[in-house]
Amino acid sequence: MAYGVLDPSAFAVISGPSIAETLARHGAPFRRADNTRKSADKRMGGWDQVRYRLKGDADGNPMLFMFETCRHLIRTLPMMQHDPYNPEDLDSDAEDHAVDELRYSCLSRPFGARITKTDDKNPYLIANVFKLKDLH
Repeated sequence: MAYGVLDPSAFAVISGPSIAETLARHGAPFRRADNTRKSADKRMGGWDQVRYRLKGDADGNPMLFMFETCRHLIRTLPMMQHDPYNPEDLDSDAEDHAVDELRYSCLSRPFGARITKTDDKNPYLIANVFKLKDLH
């Protein structure tokens, strides 16, 4: 990866140059991160992207690697809890800076996960009535 992502709030100009502008002036340019926390309108949200990468691809290959230098992510990711009012989001009362960084990096390169469908045994389903799966 030849780029970094930064929380959109770092691009806010309040009094003088923004944090992102100051970093860019000193040779550390960043992209504005997509801080979408949860999916809406059937789009992938940040936590969906993190979950799919933690689960791995359809062949069982890992999609997310953490090095021992990611101390704060390794420390905080296992203790994250779902928001009690919104199960698609995390409870933001906990220390969530490192997991937000993970979410930002996953959303900077989103992908659509392959979803495997289970066989529907419904006898009234047209495909089952006519045994369409058995046709060659």
